[in-house]
Amino acid sequence: MTRSSFLLLSLFAASTLVACAAEDGTGIEDDALEPVGETTQGVVGAGRRVCSWNARRLGNNFDDLPKNMDAAVKVVRDNCDLISLQEVMATSGGTANGFDQLLAKMGTRYWGGVITDHAVPAPQTSNSERYAFIYRKSAVSLCDGWNGVQFMNDVENVFIREPAWACFKIKSSATELVLAGYHALFGSPVERKREIGFLDDDIDRNGTPDDLFEAMKASRPGSPDVMLIGDFNLKPHELAEVLPRYVDLTAGVGSTLNQSNEVTDNQYDHAMVPAGSRLLGGTEPATTLDVRSVVPGNKFYQTVSDHLPIRLILK
Repeated sequence: MTRSSFLLLSLFAASTLVACAAEDGTGIEDDALEPVGETTQGVVGAGRRVCSWNARRLGNNFDDLPKNMDAAVKVVRDNCDLISLQEVMATSGGTANGFDQLLAKMGTRYWGGVITDHAVPAPQTSNSERYAFIYRKSAVSLCDGWNGVQFMNDVENVFIREPAWACFKIKSSATELVLAGYHALFGSPVERKREIGFLDDDIDRNGTPDDLFEAMKASRPGSPDVMLIGDFNLKPHELAEVLPRYVDLTAGVGSTLNQSNEVTDNQYDHAMVPAGSRLLGGTEPATTLDVRSVVPGNKFYQTVSDHLPIRLILK
């Protein structure tokens, strides 16, 4: 082989490697992140694991420490096939850098994601958030013809962050799932209960209640399952008081952490369905995942989140 031929062959091989590494536009060799079948086989509930996580100001630093994105990636990859994310912070220009960074690190060959097209509350402040969903492509897809994320029509402006949803096809399920994410007002306990109590109301004043779930059902032809999941900032008994006609699929005693990285008794994260939902039959309750060990040195609270994710397994 001539020297020039050798150089051409070397350049071709190098360019091929670069192209493969950046095939998904991220520059990350996601083949190495998730070999086919490794995390979707041999796991109880694999393909049916639906999670919710308040990721604590995703996209912004807090406590003067950067977000540990590698730990966040491990939490999602090891435990979830579909996840609703809250506190995806809007940055200057309305972008969501935290979501973009997380999805890139997940590896877009194996993972997909959708996010709301604007932040709430509006007009945007440093505390405005977007709702996002990330899903494992081998187990979940967007419903055929579905685009983006839809907000609830909050005509009376009763929510600081009105719920938003997308439609997903869980490949192991016969029905589609319209999944809404929600992050309730924190405020005082009275203010929280007042806002959350509107979730089953006739907000548009058309004479019928349950505007949220009815809008979710109407957004998709057929008879999809519907679920509201997220950070309600209320404990189970408080949530039952304000939404007595809905069913909380969550079992647990605490999903938040204190500054000492200890689990509190505040089970603020929940998964809600209407009474009579098909999801009540055989679905394993949503439980809190204690994933603090992904960060050494007792630093999960400081570098990842003040919430632990919850996960339920669909029938």
